[in-house]
Amino acid sequence: MRDSELNRDRLRQIVEDPHFLEAIARVKADCVNNWRTTTDDQAELRESYYYLDQAADELVSKLTNLAHDPTSL
Repeated sequence: MRDSELNRDRLRQIVEDPHFLEAIARVKADCVNNWRTTTDDQAELRESYYYLDQAADELVSKLTNLAHDPTSL
């Protein structure tokens, strides 16, 4: 098995791991909960939580693409 195939297999294990998925879900839930508790005068903080939530989605998306696209590695 080539290194790239081994890397994809390992990435698949990660993105399908229930602990990884739970950690991502908790990060996203924390972002939403923290975002909801900000006040009107905390627009920058609220925006930061929004972008952190989006970054978590982007990370999972990139890892998933790397895990399943044979041309990515």
